[in-house]
Amino acid sequence: LYTLMILESPEVVKLIEKGVSKQMILARKKALKVNMHITGRNVTDYLEDLDNYETRGQKILREKLGKDIRSLFSFILRPLDKIFTAKGGSVHYNLPENTIEVVKSRLSNIGDGLDIKKWLKKVAKKHYIIDPNGVIFMDIDPFGKVETHIVTTQNIFWYESKGNVVEAIIFAPYKTDKEEDRDKEFFRVIDQKSDRIFVRGLTKDNEGREIQSIYEQDILENFFGYVPAMIMGDEKNPNEDVYESIISDLISDADEMLRDISVKTVHKLAHAYPKYWSMEQACTKCEGEGTIKISDDSELGYSETACASCGGDGVKKKASPSDEIIVRNPIEGEKSAAPHVAGFVSPDLATMEFYEKSIERAKNSMFQAMWGTTYEQGGKRETATGRFLDAQPVQDRLKDTSETFSKFHKFILDCSVKVILNDKRYQSSVSYGQRYILEGPDDILDKYMEASRENVSELGIIDLRNRYFEA
Repeated sequence: LYTLMILESPEVVKLIEKGVSKQMILARKKALKVNMHITGRNVTDYLEDLDNYETRGQKILREKLGKDIRSLFSFILRPLDKIFTAKGGSVHYNLPENTIEVVKSRLSNIGDGLDIKKWLKKVAKKHYIIDPNGVIFMDIDPFGKVETHIVTTQNIFWYESKGNVVEAIIFAPYKTDKEEDRDKEFFRVIDQKSDRIFVRGLTKDNEGREIQSIYEQDILENFFGYVPAMIMGDEKNPNEDVYESIISDLISDADEMLRDISVKTVHKLAHAYPKYWSMEQACTKCEGEGTIKISDDSELGYSETACASCGGDGVKKKASPSDEIIVRNPIEGEKSAAPHVAGFVSPDLATMEFYEKSIERAKNSMFQAMWGTTYEQGGKRETATGRFLDAQPVQDRLKDTSETFSKFHKFILDCSVKVILNDKRYQSSVSYGQRYILEGPDDILDKYMEASRENVSELGIIDLRNRYFEA
């Protein structure tokens, strides 16, 4: 028999007194690191100190000019979009046709003006990558309207779960703007029976002394009969009680790349530009004298002062690209100084090339670790992202993630319709398509034309033709 997960008030008080769970502290730490790589937020906080390899000034310059690597992860994770464009799949509402139209209309905007599938792609997908221990949470507002939220681990105090199903949850404390609540913190606690508010604040004991206490303030029945929250992760860490991001295997390589790019940036600024030089030229202000004459009331009628332009040495300090260099005519038997009166020193291009190749190799290695294959670019009809050399590992990875997002879709749909129709027993059926378009239309057309010339079954040719039109 299934037993409801019900938190008694004394148990909630103990959990609040213990503080944020160790599981949530670890999950938050991991999410902040992944978020830095995905969005570039607080990237300078994660730059390593390269003691004995750089000066303090170089470290400050690396931090100031530090470049994040979100463009790299945007490239690596681009195939995830195929989940939402794959052919096939279905959403069965299991409702009468006229009711389906009403439900579709109500669910055309579950948040940010997006329907369920677009919301999962535009909003939930990035949270799924960054913070897999966060939850999709369905709430009911005071007017009885269902709301869809992402609750990150930064806003979760504690939860108990079985797999992705949350059985009880305590949200991070919040405060109100009321003057009488100035010293109070409020905790929302939901289990499979109730939705409650607990308060931590000062109260008076029997003798009138103020003491810190935790007590239950409000309680509502849980409409759903279960906690309307689903954990977003689908890959559990075997050594820790948390879900890992799908890019967890890439984090150490990403840290190294972040360091290499920051070092390359400093090297580029310091050494990648030509160093221009020229023979000494007379200062144009003092004409090489080093001093200038200023009229005054002295006996001579003037006084001499050091030239502010050259500092008194008579040599031009700054040159303009339009400046003309006048070369003295050589006397008999003397070689002309031209053209060796100015030039430049070439930068260390070999080191720059080494950095670029090293970063490109790391990029390819990370892509292969993520998708189990590499990609190629080139040829007159290749796209900007190239093509997979072996599509099968990519399809396998996409199928796993697609199943996760179809569960998210079903969860949101079921919770929403239960509220809309006031039917707590409602269940839908959702499956996402798994015919991923991983090849460009030109590649599929080549295969179709070759298959048409060879002894290939009619079904195979029809399949290639359909894939071409889909692409």
